[in-house]
Amino acid sequence: MSVALDAGVAEPEVLPLRLLRDERSVDAAVGDVAGASAMIGQLSAIVVAGFAAHALTVAATAWPSLGPWAALRLGGAWWIASTVGFFAAICAGLPSYWFYGVVARIEAPAWRLAVELVRVQAVGAVVLVGVLPFWLVVALGMHLLGEDVYRNALWMGYTYSLPFQASLPGLLGLIRVFLRMRDAVGETGWLPPLGLAACWVVLFLYTAPMAIWSLFNALG
Repeated sequence: MSVALDAGVAEPEVLPLRLLRDERSVDAAVGDVAGASAMIGQLSAIVVAGFAAHALTVAATAWPSLGPWAALRLGGAWWIASTVGFFAAICAGLPSYWFYGVVARIEAPAWRLAVELVRVQAVGAVVLVGVLPFWLVVALGMHLLGEDVYRNALWMGYTYSLPFQASLPGLLGLIRVFLRMRDAVGETGWLPPLGLAACWVVLFLYTAPMAIWSLFNALG
């Protein structure tokens, strides 16, 4: 009997899968400061791991052109710059993110907004891990056909931006979070959440690339 009962109990999903498949359970876990503090540490670890996997991809792409040591140095510099630059951009823009939320009648404390900002990129990190193997296969194919992939500005531009392109599902999830926040206070309508998400994206696209590339150039 006990074996049958144990077999019928579903084990909780790991956080990366919950980010993609069970948004509301994550909402519930960050409903107070204690839960948010624990969750933001886990989300940040996923983000850092995603940037590390991406940095290895950058290094592997540059390896045929630069050699192993220079490529690893490039990847290490990119990992540090992208990780530090991302979190610096969030910290620098948090007051503005909060103000935009007040205007859109999505009044949440700064700690909850910080969780949601990191959550978007954490979702992107999970998606990114699924994309990178295919990206490397295509890069390898181009190299075998005689293309100097690292010197291809268009390809490398897309490669450097992959973590943020992969975060599109996280951005869509953020809009749904905003809708649920408004529902909780009796507000309806798609326009304010969409407008707030657009403001967040514009601010992030201004601050994050500037911080990341400044650090990358300094390290490189």
